[in-house]
Amino acid sequence: MITFSLSDLRLICESSTFSSGYDTNEASLSSVKSVSMVSDDIMLITATTQGKKLYKQSVNVYAQEEGVKIIGKCSCETSRNCKHVISSALAYLDRASMQEEAKSESYVDEQHTWLEKLENSFKKKEEVVFTKSSLVLYELHLSKDEKEVELSLYTARQLKSGGYGKINRGRANTIFNTYKPPEYLREIDKEVIILFKALCGGMKTTAVLKGRLGALVLEGALSTSRCFWKRSHKQCLELGKERDLHLQWKEEGEKSFLELNLGEKSFLLPTNPLYYLDSKTKEVGRVKTGLSQEQIDLLLKAPSFASENLEEIALEIAHKIPSLEIQAPKSLVLEEVYDASVRPYLYLKQESGTYKLNLIFKYDDFSVPAFPYCKTQTFIEQRKKLYRKEQEENHFINILKDYGFEVKNDTLMALSIEAWKSLLEGLDELENLGFKVHKHKNFELNFQKISEVNVKVEQSSHWFEVGMHIMLGDEKLPLLPIISRLLSEGIDLDTSEELSFQMGEDSYISIPTHIIKPIVKTFYELLDTPNSEGFNLRKFEASSLDNFDNASFKIEDKTSLKNIREDMKNLGSKKLIVKGLKANLRPYQEEGLAWMQFLRTYGFGGILADDMGLGKTIQTLAHLQVEKEEGRLTKPVLIIAPTSLLGNWKSEANKFTPELRVSLYYGASRNDILDNIKNYDILITTYTLLNLDISILKELNFYYLIFDEAQRIKNARSEVSKSAKMIQAQNILALSGTPMENHLGELHSIFDTVMPGFLGSIKEFKILYQNPIEKEHKLEAQQRLNGRIKPFMLRRTKDKVASELPPKTQMIRLVTFEKAQTALYETIRTSMEKSVRQSIKEMGLAKSHISILAALLKLRQVCCDPRLLKIEEAQRIKESAKLEMLLELVEELLEEGRRILIFSQFTSMLEIIESEMIKSGVKYSKLTGQTRKRQDQIDSFNKNETEVFLISLKAGGVGLNLTQADTVIHYDPWWNPAAEDQATDRAHRIGQNKPVFVYKLIVQNSVEEKILKMQEEKKALAEAIYEGKELGFSKMNEKDLLDLFK
Repeated sequence: MITFSLSDLRLICESSTFSSGYDTNEASLSSVKSVSMVSDDIMLITATTQGKKLYKQSVNVYAQEEGVKIIGKCSCETSRNCKHVISSALAYLDRASMQEEAKSESYVDEQHTWLEKLENSFKKKEEVVFTKSSLVLYELHLSKDEKEVELSLYTARQLKSGGYGKINRGRANTIFNTYKPPEYLREIDKEVIILFKALCGGMKTTAVLKGRLGALVLEGALSTSRCFWKRSHKQCLELGKERDLHLQWKEEGEKSFLELNLGEKSFLLPTNPLYYLDSKTKEVGRVKTGLSQEQIDLLLKAPSFASENLEEIALEIAHKIPSLEIQAPKSLVLEEVYDASVRPYLYLKQESGTYKLNLIFKYDDFSVPAFPYCKTQTFIEQRKKLYRKEQEENHFINILKDYGFEVKNDTLMALSIEAWKSLLEGLDELENLGFKVHKHKNFELNFQKISEVNVKVEQSSHWFEVGMHIMLGDEKLPLLPIISRLLSEGIDLDTSEELSFQMGEDSYISIPTHIIKPIVKTFYELLDTPNSEGFNLRKFEASSLDNFDNASFKIEDKTSLKNIREDMKNLGSKKLIVKGLKANLRPYQEEGLAWMQFLRTYGFGGILADDMGLGKTIQTLAHLQVEKEEGRLTKPVLIIAPTSLLGNWKSEANKFTPELRVSLYYGASRNDILDNIKNYDILITTYTLLNLDISILKELNFYYLIFDEAQRIKNARSEVSKSAKMIQAQNILALSGTPMENHLGELHSIFDTVMPGFLGSIKEFKILYQNPIEKEHKLEAQQRLNGRIKPFMLRRTKDKVASELPPKTQMIRLVTFEKAQTALYETIRTSMEKSVRQSIKEMGLAKSHISILAALLKLRQVCCDPRLLKIEEAQRIKESAKLEMLLELVEELLEEGRRILIFSQFTSMLEIIESEMIKSGVKYSKLTGQTRKRQDQIDSFNKNETEVFLISLKAGGVGLNLTQADTVIHYDPWWNPAAEDQATDRAHRIGQNKPVFVYKLIVQNSVEEKILKMQEEKKALAEAIYEGKELGFSKMNEKDLLDLFK
């Protein structure tokens, strides 16, 4: 719950109202009906207050960074933050205070109870005396043959004076009676008895203590404090410290025995874990040993030996089982060797198709297997005891580990076939490091390293066939089947420098990963898998061969693919003379012209994605002029552009390429143009008419199809995109400063129109590029996409190629709401958040798209001006913080002599701004979708007849040249930063000679600040694709969307 104070309440009303509310609450006239959390930061209190009649209140409490905000509504005449609201809020505080006190008291009681229980647990518990019942006693004793320790069950009464009365043998049918257990069985006994019955395997009251069950029974018996050794019932057995197990030879006349010694009068219990019993100190404890249960059992069953043969037996055990430490017989004297020099010997063997590596350490003349390691090794004939040097041995073992081997089950095992390869290549190095290496004659494992791949390109009727081969001796082998098999095995190219592939029984080839990586990269780029000999390339995939431009690949290419690759690399060096062009192209524009000529030469489509204002139009016209002069322009060119740009295209063509015959395909008489189509070089029409007249246009054949502002076909499912793909054209070109505005699917849609199949189907594209880049942020996938589209998408930015442009300065002006507008925004926000949450809950995120946008629209409208929101509560509010800031800013800027463009997405907002311009006597132009004489408005501004240009983002965001302006104001932010940038570049473009200042008006703590953050993420995605920058964005999920309403 959200907490608030009396001080918070005093802030929402006059002092007299607060006093009246306080008195009303003191009179107990308010009753809290419910308290609920609408969201993590909104609490809703509903209440009623008795006045002239029963009034209803709802109090919203908002948790904000700067503190708590309270807005209350009431059914009385005052309606907001009245005395009834104050009384209800106070009633809530009273109730919350009482609950907190009760909770505190309960908490204190809980503390005391816990502390009392903890204290009692540390007090020594006295044995409870049963006056009528007996107790179970647990007695440990030796078996009849005195070889095992047994546990028997007894019963006896406990005497008041201490000790026990008459001790009786426990009766099995009584003790094991689970239907009616005897009264003397306590809870702690019941579990022990169940385990005991399982141990003895029936209705017996004596059992040998052994194994895991024996340990559990022993531990349970000890915990009762009624477990004794034999009949010593005055002193119970206690848990002692852990003891080490010592093995020694015991000689008794002619016979000798192996003794497991734990101390005087101590017995070893073969339980799991091992326990000892000390009959002298009356202790039972754990045994510390590295021996297994099986080994212990065998040692306990060791036979007796003739004393005269004891030395021989002891020597044999010490030699064969050096890890078993047994104190030598007194008569056996061994020479101890400490300072022998050590050298490792490696033996490479092959048995039944398995390669083995054995490691032996030689200490002077003594050989010791490396595994298992034991501190000493006894040699029988020499009667010597060698002390091994563990540190030195580990040094040599670690060297072998560095080659890719590991010690497993006391054997050196290769982690992979590459480990054997590394070892064989490093034999000389191992000799230098001190190893002596012996390779058995039957060890035939060998590796042949591949250092060069032969690549041969051959032309077929439909594509280019690329074969890849390696030479293995005199044998020529196709490489790609080997690569395919390695890929199917899930190889990791980042963790190895080389990978090995088996060619024969003991024969392998080694392929460096720097050879494999470019091949794998090519497979991804081609959206294909190789065949047995190689793979196929289409013309537009020529750049894929650049992956093999290094010393490891020898390329033989006598096809046109070689020319394509060379032309791609030399675009910047080609300079074309365009006789009929009435303009001088800038160097980057000449490069753009050469690029378009390259595309035309080889029949490629492409996207000219230059930054806004860099002259995409004049580059395109220059290209068409070249085609005219070279005699290739024998059929007309169809240019599709937004309606607002038709006039611009025609006037630019007439100005710069007057030899080109241009006509607008527009208006009621447009069919007359088609009747005389052979008289024109260029037809210019709109996206709208492309849709309307597709049945006519799709029957014609064009030399070029050019899409200006090609982001109009970014949605592959739209009707205009479908129509665009129906047009028949020899060449296709797209122009767009923002070919991708929101996601990579838009880029795919445009490329699929200008060069079908280039990026595969949308399904393939999502798997190979879109999902790995957008969802998984994989840089490798981004780099692959960048490399694939680079030859066919040319993009230059103003800061790189138009350094003479004056600077552009962007500023964010933060707007703060006044009280009434804040209250309205909060009311709308909480209502919309609740509505959106409900919609997502009922229909899911994907199907809630419309309701989310509608909710966000309302919040954005409140930020702009309450009057945009057509509800009575909004219409009553006369203040508009952002409009006031705009008017002040415009006044200041005009006094400085600035020319201003004001953009908004809301034409109704522009109407409000227009009325303010009229009141202030400011001369203005205005351009929206309803403007009839667009050019008149543009000309008025460019001729300095007006000072301010009001423009709707959709109608004037593209195609306009307004370099007379030096100031751009974005009244409201749009989700897509590219659309805002396009609008800004109406002023910041070639021809601008003044610094440009861009203002963004943003309401603090509102959805507009969230929009700014989203703009940054979308911009990061675009830069990653256009310029190869690393990604730094994330996709929105349900939580992100709901955060927009907070």
